[in-house]
Amino acid sequence: MKKTNVTTKLLHQVWDLTKSYWKSEEKKKAYGLLLAIIVLNLGVVFVLVLLNEWNNSFYTALQDYAVDEIFHQLWRFTILAFSYIILAVYAYYLQQTLIVNWRRWLTRRYVEEWLSAKTYYRLEMFGKDMDNPDQRISEDVSLFVTRTLSLAIGLMKAICTLLSFIVILWNLSGPFSVSILGKEISIPGYMVWVAICYAGLGTFLIHKVGHRLVNLNFVQQRYEADFRFSMMRLRENAESVAFYHGEPHEKSVFLERFRVLLENFWKIVKKQKQLVWLNSGYSQIAIIFPFVVAIPRYLRRELTLGGLMQVATAFGRVQDSLSYFVDAYATLAEWQ
Repeated sequence: MKKTNVTTKLLHQVWDLTKSYWKSEEKKKAYGLLLAIIVLNLGVVFVLVLLNEWNNSFYTALQDYAVDEIFHQLWRFTILAFSYIILAVYAYYLQQTLIVNWRRWLTRRYVEEWLSAKTYYRLEMFGKDMDNPDQRISEDVSLFVTRTLSLAIGLMKAICTLLSFIVILWNLSGPFSVSILGKEISIPGYMVWVAICYAGLGTFLIHKVGHRLVNLNFVQQRYEADFRFSMMRLRENAESVAFYHGEPHEKSVFLERFRVLLENFWKIVKKQKQLVWLNSGYSQIAIIFPFVVAIPRYLRRELTLGGLMQVATAFGRVQDSLSYFVDAYATLAEWQ
């Protein structure tokens, strides 16, 4: 219940931060760019579906030594590859354009609010809950806009890829029969269930190891800003420090803040190291795992070589989509 409340609160905070831009005078341009980005990413998913079908045709042609068909499929791959490149490049370009526009608008708004009605002074004197507003405006706005848009588009793409390839994988994997206590049990679309279980296990392990990164990243940003601010304060008060010989005190302040910063940084490194272990192992096993699961049907001659390659590719796409939170966990922690 508590975790649900935290998630709901987070989503409300995200909406409070985002709605102003999407209701602003720039909303028509923003929605136009967002629609174009979505269409281009859907085009990328469609090309991936065609490439999955190409795997079957090409490897079957190789197995049959069909020379004309092999060259035809190579030409077809060239067209599909160039289509994918064009769609991916323009999807990236328009996404960056939207990020720049959103950041520019949001930064201008927060600068105006910070400077209006002497807010900057009141925050400095009485805003105990607000640390380093200058850093929040210069860095956090950029991080928030970039991460929000990339995570949202990534999630949308993962869902579309999952819906497209789960149907393909279900149809290709066929039933799997297993005998338990003398009773024959048939599991339809068994590779879909295997992919779900594999991704579910990976997501659980990654979350178990990496959930502390959320707070560690938040604290790290504050420590970095405090260290930077202390040096900026010395520059602003250089005359007073020099007159009262305050260098030893300032040095002790710098070193203490830097020590705290490094201590927290190493905690992040250790957690990231654990995540890299899990992510690397998870990704490498995922390369061979679909072949291990599908090869019994191939050996029983229920699948051609092309069919086996198509099944493996479809499994990889489904598993990748289901593993979206595994791959994006560190980014999600930083964003939150």
